[in-house]
Amino acid sequence: MNQTEKSLDRAEALPPLPDVDSGKVKGWIQLVQRLEERFRRSEEKKLALEANVIAQEAQLGQLLSHLHANIASLYDNLGQSQKAEEVRRRAEALHVS
Repeated sequence: MNQTEKSLDRAEALPPLPDVDSGKVKGWIQLVQRLEERFRRSEEKKLALEANVIAQEAQLGQLLSHLHANIASLYDNLGQSQKAEEVRRRAEALHVS
């Protein structure tokens, strides 16, 4: 490969092609193909994990919203509207940032 690059840089004739039927070349080809396949699978796994994290973050946000609403409702039911309003303000501040 290096010889080919050097030949191209110098505008010289390219070196002869390797014998693609040789065991050495076939081994390298298979190695590169396996590496490409492993890379492709790891990228697929990475994308799936990222999607999973995004979905879990959204679910967590919904759960936190419900928790804050329930806490505020509890304070309202206990007659502590000031604390209920404070919980709502804090919850809103969390959702904004």
